[in-house]
Amino acid sequence: MKSRLLIMENDQHVLNVLTFSLSREGYDVIRTTDGLDGLSLAEALSPSLIILDLQPPMDSAETCVCLREEGVSIPILVLAKEQSEKYYLECGADSCVIKPFPIKNLLTAIKDALLVAATIPVSELLGYKYPSFRAAAEDCSLLQPFFYSCLSRLTG
Repeated sequence: MKSRLLIMENDQHVLNVLTFSLSREGYDVIRTTDGLDGLSLAEALSPSLIILDLQPPMDSAETCVCLREEGVSIPILVLAKEQSEKYYLECGADSCVIKPFPIKNLLTAIKDALLVAATIPVSELLGYKYPSFRAAAEDCSLLQPFFYSCLSRLTG
């Protein structure tokens, strides 16, 4: 099953590039250029991950806060300028990718966010038959080195 990503990006050219790149990687991409529309889509479609890069009138920070206030627990990844990363995390984002970035960095951040949220079946990652990353971690000590490497990547 493909992970569904909701991209909220106000720059149509960037949105097209992200959609093309992520679709090519096998993700099911939902897209919008508007924060209010994105709030509705997030609640109605329950994507696996939300990617934000919005400018006013409803920017990424405001959209992030609104999503969290509405009780949306879907992981949020913000495409941010270097000096604003801490700000977005305080607004409720789960992670940030600093702009400009190679697409490889975005793909890694997406996989990490999905992994942390346990929305990627371990079988999709490793070929093992566990319903979730968490179940595999609890049940399979043979995977311990893999889990430690993921943890070290996620914690820096």
